[in-house]
Amino acid sequence: MNNFKTESQAHQLIGIFTLLVDSIYRSTPQQITDKYQKGEIKTITNLIRTKEFRDLIKSENDIESPDFKRALAIHLSDCPPLAFIEDGSTNTLDRLQHWLVIKFKYELLYYSLENPLSGVENPYKDLNLHIKKLIDLIRDDYITLYWVLHDGWDFISERIEKSNVPILKVLKTPGKMFLEIISQEMYYEFLIAFPEDILNRGNNFESFSPRQSVKRTIEYEKLKSKEKIEDLSKCEIAKLERLKKEAKDIYKKTWGTFLRDFCINACKNASKEFTVNRKLSEHKKVSDELWTTVKALSRDINGSAWHNGIRLSGKKKGGTYSR
Repeated sequence: MNNFKTESQAHQLIGIFTLLVDSIYRSTPQQITDKYQKGEIKTITNLIRTKEFRDLIKSENDIESPDFKRALAIHLSDCPPLAFIEDGSTNTLDRLQHWLVIKFKYELLYYSLENPLSGVENPYKDLNLHIKKLIDLIRDDYITLYWVLHDGWDFISERIEKSNVPILKVLKTPGKMFLEIISQEMYYEFLIAFPEDILNRGNNFESFSPRQSVKRTIEYEKLKSKEKIEDLSKCEIAKLERLKKEAKDIYKKTWGTFLRDFCINACKNASKEFTVNRKLSEHKKVSDELWTTVKALSRDINGSAWHNGIRLSGKKKGGTYSR
């Protein structure tokens, strides 16, 4: 996967779901927010411990399922874990709201996977058509990825045995690999609000522009394709090298992308089996459509930045950011 596409898609998905939460969902209750801002609740940690907040995030997932299906249900209902905001680092309302946005995304994903066979009415049936399509594509992206892992596991496990990455040895089944990919992709979305942790450089400011990100993604893919068939100019070589360095920096913080690439490439490089190739083709088709949909829905999203736990708004093309 193109690393710029990974970064862009993660940020833009959060932006889309933030707009959705603001318009129809249960954002932090006003009474809790007021108590915090008036100083009646002293810290975000204390806010998280209130009954109102615990009721807000209470999970109703109580579906009996076979082992892996149940594991997946529990996994999604715990995304992101409450522990992420209980350790004291989630010290602003903006970071707490960011956690809630991600919680909402994975609740939608949970219901999209579980609800058709649950016999229960879909609680999010009134979502607009664009968001329904987006959720369906996120679900189908994960489902088709799972079938790549499942049908291509012989090739993936063989590559794991040859790998010098110790943690891969723990992921001994397609199910464990699948849950780890979901966890890591969710974790990266959460860390968007913590730029000092994402980049591990002590910098408390990080900005994101949807327009510039998409432009950079397209530039990178165009130069990489051109590099294969003809010589690049000095200017193009310099630009490609800069983009490669930026892509490498992104890759360091997206373990989920590494795992996806590792498994997909193992199947691509080793498989001549019709079944595995068909699963790869189905997954690529869905992933490409998801990316196209994210780009289209992101036209309404402005640039944003995080500074010391505060989310700042900007313009679509980036630039000046303000509260």
